Amino acid sequence: MSIAIGQEAIEVQLKEYNAGKADIITGITGPIKIGTINDDGIIKIPLDNSYKDKLIASIDSDNAGSSDWKTSLPTVQRSYGNCATGEVNIEGGEQIMIALGTVGMFSIANMEERKVYGKIMFASNQEFAEAFLAFGKFKVKKGYQLDWLYFEKEATVEGSCSLESYTSNMEEKYNYVTEYSLDFKPGWNLVKYEILEVFTDSDGNQYTSHDRSTVIDDIPKDVQICYIK
Repeated sequence: MSIAIGQEAIEVQLKEYNAGKADIITGITGPIKIGTINDDGIIKIPLDNSYKDKLIASIDSDNAGSSDWKTSLPTVQRSYGNCATGEVNIEGGEQIMIALGTVGMFSIANMEERKVYGKIMFASNQEFAEAFLAFGKFKVKKGYQLDWLYFEKEATVEGSCSLESYTSNMEEKYNYVTEYSLDFKPGWNLVKYEILEVFTDSDGNQYTSHDRSTVIDDIPKDVQICYIK
């Protein structure tokens, strides 16, 4: 596996990939091609305005055909401003933010044949990626994932909040703590989401009890491109 991520593009090699040339896709209202993968497993994703423009156009088109339900992009305030206990300071809360991944994941697919080969995630390890993909099955693992968020202007989110939560059997409680250290700049920002602590209930189900989101300048040296077929 080799990784080259700069300000203008993501270029990585997925050595275990053998499904042939395909597209890297993401999106909200529908699949949007953002990059390619070749026969050697080399993935290229440009970090420019093309995905932002395509996504906004797809949302506008989708909304034009619907009178009852309108899709909108999340703002900073809506994404990070719901704090039960604690203090989170937000500047530029009205800013709209665009995530490159779909919940931190990207699909590998043949758009013409409408065939999906699998998903990839930039994460600490395969176990974390597979547990994250199994959201709702209570198989949380410690680790991290990476995604890229686009901003037109600066925005910041700093602080932490906590929430008393119940387990799925409604018999046990745990405290869920979230930390933010997000200093967003215009353009694409590399964001690291970490699960630091996990609570396990009497049934063996696992829940995130402490997580953290930060903007980082460089990709971690131990990151893996996790492929889930």
